[in-house]
Amino acid sequence: MYIKILIIAQVFLGFHVTEQCQVITFRKNPVLVVEVTSSKYQIVTGCISPKRVIYNPTTLKEIKVIAQNLGDLNEGAVENIPEQFQLSFNMNNISTIKSDAFRNLDALETIYMDQNDIRTIETNAFDSLPSLQVINLEKNKIEIIMQHAFANLPNFTMLSLDDNKLKSFQQDWFLNTPELQTLFINNNLISAIQRAAFVSFPALQYLTMAGNKINHVHSDAFMGLDNLLELSLEENRLKEIEVDFTVTPNLRHIDFSKNALNYLPDKMFSDLQHCLKSIWIFANPWQCPCLDSFIEWGANYNINIRWKCNNTDLSCAIPKHDVDKCIPRSNDEFYEEAMSSFTGDCIKRYRP
Repeated sequence: MYIKILIIAQVFLGFHVTEQCQVITFRKNPVLVVEVTSSKYQIVTGCISPKRVIYNPTTLKEIKVIAQNLGDLNEGAVENIPEQFQLSFNMNNISTIKSDAFRNLDALETIYMDQNDIRTIETNAFDSLPSLQVINLEKNKIEIIMQHAFANLPNFTMLSLDDNKLKSFQQDWFLNTPELQTLFINNNLISAIQRAAFVSFPALQYLTMAGNKINHVHSDAFMGLDNLLELSLEENRLKEIEVDFTVTPNLRHIDFSKNALNYLPDKMFSDLQHCLKSIWIFANPWQCPCLDSFIEWGANYNINIRWKCNNTDLSCAIPKHDVDKCIPRSNDEFYEEAMSSFTGDCIKRYRP
């Protein structure tokens, strides 16, 4: 009897599908509704809402749209679902997330939108979703994120923007997201980290920006991050860095591996000696006196320093002059043959 009622309701609603959405996103697309004990595909035109998708409110787990050609995700694309659930939109050729694409979803906890074709995220695309915790936007082509794209998300804790085409990171993408704890921005095109770049995220604990084109980090880039635990700037283009780490008193792991660093000032870490547990610096063209000093410093404070790759015997370069001094130097002060040895892959990390 219950199934019969659902079928009748779905048929009835089919005559009204275009009346509820101002701009249609779905055009006879299959939508998978996952419940605790069953999963069922339903054909949807217009928007995903209780008037178009039949589900048991006590057993709803997830709504999936996979491998469709959707184009833009328009205003109200998913709306008016009060139950707790997860939303997955993968491989749908979505190009733009419009303002208010997700509306009146008070218990929505997770949004997966990886492997689409997203280039633009508009203002208030993710707005007023009080239970939302995770947004995954990996493996898209995102170039533009408008002001306040992520707004009024009081329980938002994790965002992944890995594998996109972002050239900078801007705080004004966010408004009222005080609980953000994990931020992944790996494999983009970012070239610099500006002053107080993350000061709006006092709860931030994990920040990874590996595989970008970062060649400059402002000395006050990480101010306001009292709770930061791990920082990764692996595989960038850093030739020098001098950051004030007094503003990150709980930092326990740093990854500077696979850059172009030959010198780090000891004083940069003096205020982290009580909390830092490990620092990865392998696959950099270190000056030998600097590397020796750095390893000794780590040993004195019981800090694990990963400094060598197993697939190479060369761990540091001897400068042309003042070979026993650890001082800032340009690449011209080293022999070209030695410096070229650090351009290959570090295929296996060595743990001393």
